[in-house]
Amino acid sequence: IDKGMCQNSSTKHLKLLKKIINLAVANSYISFNPFATYKVEREAVEIDFLDEEELRRIINFDTPLPRLEKARDMFLFGTGLSYIDVKTLTTAHFEKDQNGRIWIKKRRIKTGVLSRIPLLPMAKMILEKYKGGDKLLPIQDPADINKYLKDIAILCNINKRITYHTSRHTFAST
Repeated sequence: IDKGMCQNSSTKHLKLLKKIINLAVANSYISFNPFATYKVEREAVEIDFLDEEELRRIINFDTPLPRLEKARDMFLFGTGLSYIDVKTLTTAHFEKDQNGRIWIKKRRIKTGVLSRIPLLPMAKMILEKYKGGDKLLPIQDPADINKYLKDIAILCNINKRITYHTSRHTFAST
């Protein structure tokens, strides 16, 4: 309460503390785990994603502000990849199959699991738009993207909390 954390945030920290205490017991730094019988539980969280109409509003959103345009484009890149995976994306991660379709083939940074994701027409257009820059995509700091996406949601009359991560859920649901 003093730190303003919700249930799931405090659960995450308590799980980490339990792991550290278990290591301390395993290495004989302490004799027993005072948290051995304590169970931490997460609250169920409803995952936000955009429906087709809301997604269409963002697609059609036009702005003279480059920061909002880039945030919108990063959201619409919508490959289902996480922020860090998009940030580290290079042309070496693209491959063409025997039917001429382009796929992103990349190991996920967080898990090391190989992902194979079709490059959708919208993502192709965005890549083409930023072609020739010093980076494949002009991805901003995640906090900035989320702040700009909040502004875009307001301007598009979308009454949901939109973050970069929402793009992943929207990609999965559409």
